[in-house]
Amino acid sequence: MTKAMLSNGLKRMVIRECNVKNVLPEQITDDEQIIGGSGALALDSLDAVEIVSALERNFGIKLENAGDARGVVKNFSSMSEFVMQNAAPESVGRFLNS
Repeated sequence: MTKAMLSNGLKRMVIRECNVKNVLPEQITDDEQIIGGSGALALDSLDAVEIVSALERNFGIKLENAGDARGVVKNFSSMSEFVMQNAAPESVGRFLNS
């Protein structure tokens, strides 16, 4: 598993969970702001809740406070780094193979 593979999987997850239309993972950079940005996604705080919920479901990761969640869903680089550091390797493998 590479960080690039995980980042691409997380982009697909966010597109699916937040019901983003007409955007492909390849159109999103790893450093693009996810919430409140002006890029391809331009998601809001309700979408952030969906993303955090999806991270908890897919990886068993609990984000207890809003400050932690904000930092994790800042961009796909920070999200993939957080998942790599905090998720069990088995859950990451299942996620990438689903």
